[in-house]
Parts: sequence; structure tokens; C-alpha cells
Amino acid sequence: MKFIIMIVSLLLLSSLVVLPVLILKIINKSNIKFKFIIYLTLATIISFIITFFLAWWSYISDKIMLEYYGFNFEAMNEDERYKNVLPENIENVKRINISVMGIGWLVKAFISFTIYYPYLMLIYIVNYGINFIDRKNNNEI
Repeated sequence: MKFIIMIVSLLLLSSLVVLPVLILKIINKSNIKFKFIIYLTLATIISFIITFFLAWWSYISDKIMLEYYGFNFEAMNEDERYKNVLPENIENVKRINISVMGIGWLVKAFISFTIYYPYLMLIYIVNYGINFIDRKNNNEI
């Protein structure tokens, strides 16, 4: 169970890293006039959707893991909640339960995207710099 959850999380994280580069490559190969605006629009929309899904997935995967360990969501006190959890898993379940009870996944999505957004700009600036150097080198030859 942990393995499947980790694979999905890593796929989502890697898509956040790779997709802006792929979008920029596709836009650079096409003959589009306003590349920056189109890149920024596409990358922002796609990255926001992936960030939104990643935040939701982290919340849902924690709930799945709590159910897997035998945590009782409907219990009225702590003893009933942890009654079906094996003693060696109690610390792990408590940690997961505390992380679920923090700020909501929607707020996490917005905060994550705010932190992630400069990466989109950095990718474009680095690409622009590489293209500028390539054009300069091609003109000198």
C-alpha cells in the first residue's frame, strides 16, 4: 500500500518538474508569436491542476493509510480510535493522524503553488538564456 501511494506521489512530483520543460520545448518548436504568454498560461493552468491533485492525493493517501492500519474514524475517544491498530504501528498512525488534522488540503494546494510558481519563471528565463547564447554563437560563426 505504501509503495503504491509513494509511486503516485513521485509521478505527480516528477510531472511538476518535467512538464514545464516539455511545454516550453513544444512551444519553441512551433511557430507561435507570443511564446512567453502562451507558455505562462499553459504552464500555470497545467501546473495548478497537478498541484491541486497532488495536495488532494496527499490528504486522501493519508486517509487510506489510516484505514489500512486499522484506525477507526468514527470513534469517540482516542482508545477506540487506536483499538484495531497494531502496537508497532501506533506511533506512525498518530503521526499520520496529526498531519491529516492540520490545515486543509485546499490551502496546502494554494501555498504549494505559490511556492512552485517561481520555478515556472526560472525555466523560461534559463531557456531564454540558452536560446540567446545559441543565437549569438550561430551569428559569430
